[in-house]
Amino acid sequence: MLSSRLLLALGAFGSLLSACRSADLASANLDQVMGQDNTFRYSGRIQSGVGYLLRSVIDPSWLDGNSLLAGESDKPIPNPTRTALSNLLALRKGSAGLKGPFLRAERVRQYARYAAFCPSTLCRERALLELVPLAAELDLGEDLSPPSENVANAAELGEGMRGLREVLVQLAGAKEERSETLQDDFRAACALLGNLELDIEGGRRLLRIIAAFGQLEGLRGTDLTPLLALAESVERRMVTLALSRARYDPSGSVRAAALRVGFAAYGDPFLHEALLNLVTPRRRDGNGALVTSPRYHLLPEIGDAPEPYETVFALVRAEGLPTVGESPAEAIASHLAELHALMQVVHDFSTYPDPIRALAMITLGEVSGASISSLREEDWERWWDGYREGERLRLDRARAEEALQAGSGAGESLPAAPVPFD
Repeated sequence: MLSSRLLLALGAFGSLLSACRSADLASANLDQVMGQDNTFRYSGRIQSGVGYLLRSVIDPSWLDGNSLLAGESDKPIPNPTRTALSNLLALRKGSAGLKGPFLRAERVRQYARYAAFCPSTLCRERALLELVPLAAELDLGEDLSPPSENVANAAELGEGMRGLREVLVQLAGAKEERSETLQDDFRAACALLGNLELDIEGGRRLLRIIAAFGQLEGLRGTDLTPLLALAESVERRMVTLALSRARYDPSGSVRAAALRVGFAAYGDPFLHEALLNLVTPRRRDGNGALVTSPRYHLLPEIGDAPEPYETVFALVRAEGLPTVGESPAEAIASHLAELHALMQVVHDFSTYPDPIRALAMITLGEVSGASISSLREEDWERWWDGYREGERLRLDRARAEEALQAGSGAGESLPAAPVPFD
């Protein structure tokens, strides 16, 4: 049995290094606190920083059966939300073993899963907020659709992952120069998994393998380009799927966090649609389903919760009104539509509560270019009446100029989607 003095010395050593292993430890604990059925567990093998470090550096043969470190057993988790939240926050820190793309893979697999499925609203919100810098780093593309019916089943995914594990073990254990055949097998295993359509659970399982093997010393110096490309592809899909679910989350705070992820991923076009979506009337299609926004499939808010309004207005104040449109006329029309959305919030006291209306006026004061700063509705309506007429004339001129440039003739104007200025 280790002496108490040695344990104290190791404990002091662990306190210096535990921060360097915080991502490894946090991810291990997150695997414990939420079960395979995506519900919280109230017992599990939650580890402390020092305990995790000691188990990673002490040979089990040094310990006898009475040692505190000799074995692991489930312990109560009295507050799973607090445990999960603290580890979600710790996962953002650095790690001695997990670095670079492999640390990102571990973060994405945990944050996407918790954002989509965690029972705790607070944890779903936090996981999405932690996805913001990752979404900005990854090129998500424009596909926000949920998984199709062609999602890989457990057998297909399991077979693909077994093949990848086998070839990675061979690569890590190769003492001499790795053969071309082995490299071909490696590329083929990555390509096979890359052709599968994965849901969040499948992506989580695959990223766990990729992150774990990325720490192996035996793979240093190996060309891991196929594995890194596979990891990035899976990460993009997982973030997209997490965002797809979070758009319809029942919690306003979670939807607000999803808006931050969407803006980080898609920029001004997303913010433009989100701003207009705040004042879009709710409509249902022929099947009775709510109609979502055209490009990013956002559900209309219409005053249900303050958080999405607060977030969109904060983004507009921080970044300015989003710029969209391929021509000057389209840019003017989009700009007017955005200001009209803010004015609609200001005007409609029956739909929007006073704090949200006040935020809209504060936002107008910062981004409209008006020479006023007021929380009085009548001041902004007076400004809007004059501003709107001037911009209408500018829009008409821009459309006429574009018609001339297109060879349509001076007396014709280009067709344009109607903009609700009134």
